[in-house]
Amino acid sequence: MYDNDITINVEYRGFEFPVTIHYDYNSPTGFTDDPYGGQTDIGYITRPTTLKPLSQRLTRALLKEYKQSFTESILDKEENL
Repeated sequence: MYDNDITINVEYRGFEFPVTIHYDYNSPTGFTDDPYGGQTDIGYITRPTTLKPLSQRLTRALLKEYKQSFTESILDKEENL
């Protein structure tokens, strides 16, 4: 089970829709306050209204195209906490 989530709008094949990304975030070790030193583990992606998981095919396609963007959004969110 993943402890955190974030909802992001994505565009895929001409359609724009929101997705909720469930993830774990491990804070950076040591004396740094920089959240970009932390590690993110993206778990699964769901529809925000029903929380039903997206199909494996769509999940793989979104991760292939947006994984870097998802990670940056997660790190930005963690930085603002």
